[in-house]
Amino acid sequence: MSAESKTGDRLEVYDKEVVIKRKLGVKVLLQSLKGDLLEGIKGDKYIPIDSIASIQLKPASTLLAGYITVVLPESREGFKLAGLDDCTVEFVKREEENFVAIKAFLDARIGR
Repeated sequence: MSAESKTGDRLEVYDKEVVIKRKLGVKVLLQSLKGDLLEGIKGDKYIPIDSIASIQLKPASTLLAGYITVVLPESREGFKLAGLDDCTVEFVKREEENFVAIKAFLDARIGR
């Protein structure tokens, strides 16, 4: 099961892990350079399903992107910019259905 955003980021779900693949581009480069300070994106992220605490989804609106975030037990609470979180994939309204399906699937797998 997978879903791709207009930015080229891709969320892939396998039997035992979730993979967030980043399209190489200016956004990833800038976020990687800021990574030491802001804990930004450093490339593809591989997350074992049994290590996921929860899945958060903010629906997209007509003007603003939505996002799906894989929350890990060690994640710090508090405000984080979705674009700088390496466990988050942003999407637009027309892509939302695929990300909602992934959230439902993962919620069932992690027992939430």
